[in-house]
Amino acid sequence: MIDLRRTVPTAPDTHRATAYRTLARLGRVEPRLTLSDADCNALTDLVVPWLERGATPVSLVQALTAGLPDAVHVPRGLVARRLRDKLSPLPMPSTGPEPAPDASAPRLVGRLMPECTECGVPGRPAAFVGGLCRGCRTVAQPGGTRRNVVREASSVTLPRAAALARDAVLAARDRGQPATSCTESVPHP
Repeated sequence: MIDLRRTVPTAPDTHRATAYRTLARLGRVEPRLTLSDADCNALTDLVVPWLERGATPVSLVQALTAGLPDAVHVPRGLVARRLRDKLSPLPMPSTGPEPAPDASAPRLVGRLMPECTECGVPGRPAAFVGGLCRGCRTVAQPGGTRRNVVREASSVTLPRAAALARDAVLAARDRGQPATSCTESVPHP
């Protein structure tokens, strides 16, 4: 005959015992969440799903004590609400190996590089002023001289002019030129 008193407890019984102990110790960790024996017995059924889904007593206490209000008037109600609301979803069973990536699907390779909005030439971000490369910012005049297109923009607002000046200074710094020669292209109000 088998002695039933000496059998190893089943998994739900161990989870229930761990749940009760965790709830009973909760008041030692956070005095605002001190629970009575009746409270611990009533809340044990809400803790068991947590333990079945892999939560440890430490992670359970952290989930229950994080972000508490200054005053807790009904600890049992607050703990019950948090146990219901913060329960993690059931783990999804794996359906097999991950599918191989499709060879025809587009992939990003390397870094993205900005382009001139006029001619589409790629370059470093500091090389573009107002979205234009240096070649598009300067236009050839009859007689072989070149003039800066940005200087002639009469509809440039003051914040836009400041942004253009900043971009010009950064572009000049990258080319190794003094910054004063770049600020001349910014229109003055």
